[in-house]
Amino acid sequence: MSVDTLRENKADEAYTLLKNKIVSLEYLPSSTITELDVCQQLNMSRTPIRIALARLIADGFITEVGPKKNIVADVSVDSFINIFEIREALDLISVRSACYTWQKKEEIDELRRLTALQRELGAMPQVDARTFLRVDQDFHKAIVAMTRNELLYKELSFIYDLYWRYNFYSMYITGSRATNHQHEEIVDAIEARDINRCVELTKQHLQTVKEHILIGIARGFCPWDMNTVDTGYMMI
Repeated sequence: MSVDTLRENKADEAYTLLKNKIVSLEYLPSSTITELDVCQQLNMSRTPIRIALARLIADGFITEVGPKKNIVADVSVDSFINIFEIREALDLISVRSACYTWQKKEEIDELRRLTALQRELGAMPQVDARTFLRVDQDFHKAIVAMTRNELLYKELSFIYDLYWRYNFYSMYITGSRATNHQHEEIVDAIEARDINRCVELTKQHLQTVKEHILIGIARGFCPWDMNTVDTGYMMI
């Protein structure tokens, strides 16, 4: 393996590790992120870290604010709306296509398995927000996988990562049961190949989550302080 290939592999590894720390809120929004600190944390040399940071800046996960000074991209209403509009457009393409292209009953069964798992998680007195939202993302990724459109899957996966931090704000409102019911209806529509109903249900679902996220941002909810969501203390 060539030196260039090894460097690229290390840069890919660093990119993935750093992105996961950002989207999981281990690196907080607007916190400073330096090349030296990252090198020490990941035990890597500067070259792959520099490449990874440049990619994360280009992809919108990190913001360059001055010479050699970077911060984790902030969360804001404007940023969320921009990401949401793209996600909504691609999700609607995804569900519409999935109605046409799904082939095996196992694909529908997988969607039902995920909705059942979400129902179980949402019924608990304390909801593990990270697990609940990970299952939520798996549900939407399973739908786009049914389209058999690799480019659509790649683009939506990227948007889901940008969107991920904002999902935590939706947990400010106890919407887990409503989310689960909406998911179940979407699965029914996909299985029936009812494109118009599927698109309408998806629009309603995304708008509900959008409203919850905007309320969470407006109320100053701090998702990085959250380990589990106590449904007895949350806004309904």
